[in-house]
Amino acid sequence: MGQQQKIVLRERQQTISLELQQILFAEAQDDYVVIHTAQRHYMKTQSLADFAAALPEHDFIRCHRSYLVNRQHIKTLEKASKDTLNLTLSNGATIAVSRSGAERLKQAGVV
Repeated sequence: MGQQQKIVLRERQQTISLELQQILFAEAQDDYVVIHTAQRHYMKTQSLADFAAALPEHDFIRCHRSYLVNRQHIKTLEKASKDTLNLTLSNGATIAVSRSGAERLKQAGVV
């Protein structure tokens, strides 16, 4: 499969083409994925796992069962408590990191 550089979303009666580098993170919400950019967010009817499978694995990392982050937008990774880590993204958003997510970040060379 070739590496795509854009995703196409349908919103109301519009088709929106979104550059992958615009995506800060994606969040699972029930049967939807909420795709967050610096300007706004978009909802897509899809599981987070299916959405992640369509993206370049090197650029997007599943850091939690509910979150997929764009590694280009990771600013800091900090301990929130004894057992929890948080990522801070370029827009200031804070994302929880699970133990397995921390391992994936480590394998990707982010940690």
